[in-house]
Amino acid sequence: MLSKVTMGTHTGTHVDAPCHFIKGGKSVYEMPIHMFVGRCAVTDNIDECDLSLRRVLIKGKGKFTLTAQSAKRLADNHVMMVGTEQMSIGDDEVHKILLGAGCAVLEWIDLSKVPAGEYILSAAPLKIDADGSPVRACLIAEE
Repeated sequence: MLSKVTMGTHTGTHVDAPCHFIKGGKSVYEMPIHMFVGRCAVTDNIDECDLSLRRVLIKGKGKFTLTAQSAKRLADNHVMMVGTEQMSIGDDEVHKILLGAGCAVLEWIDLSKVPAGEYILSAAPLKIDADGSPVRACLIAEE
């Protein structure tokens, strides 16, 4: 038996590639995998988050929208990946700020049972030439 899966590139937990918002931007295939795997911070307050980990997941399903000012702060601090529980990290301007700075965007991740803190993240996208990709995201608590 051979199964078949048909879905959009922005289905479920997914990554946005720069080409989704920026003409001539990189596709998922061109994004380095290290952006999606490594130490990360889970926070419910982006303004008080330690950005030295360079990967940030923001808690707050249904109540969080990243502002352009916060996106600029993340970009200025060379954050390589930011994730949200929302279906979208923010408006077009927020996407362009982050993706234009080389920051990967991870959307619609379920953090409802995850306490704020530091973790190891594995959220590698499929290696496809597309504007986004579904991911199987996992957090591992450091011991």
